Amino acid sequence: PKHFAYEKPEYHIQVLEMEDVFAIQVKSSTFAQYAALEAREYDWIFSDNYFDLTSPEGKSVWLKKGEQTIGLCADDVARQLTVMSVADSYVLGP
Repeated sequence: PKHFAYEKPEYHIQVLEMEDVFAIQVKSSTFAQYAALEAREYDWIFSDNYFDLTSPEGKSVWLKKGEQTIGLCADDVARQLTVMSVADSYVLGP
């Protein structure tokens, strides 16, 4: 990865609330290797983490509803989420 010419990715996250899960769609403006979802204030376990974003369709990830999501709506979950990838470690600039 250190020799790959990464572009700075811009991430887009969309969250939909379903009966038992929150469906999370993660997209990137460019290739993002080993993208990882994290929550700012919670220790959530996602259905997948450390995935590559290789297409415009992005990646669908699930968060099971449970004790840590009681009282949260889709917008609350979306505000908690951040994405980082290998590209964020190598690309310099604003």
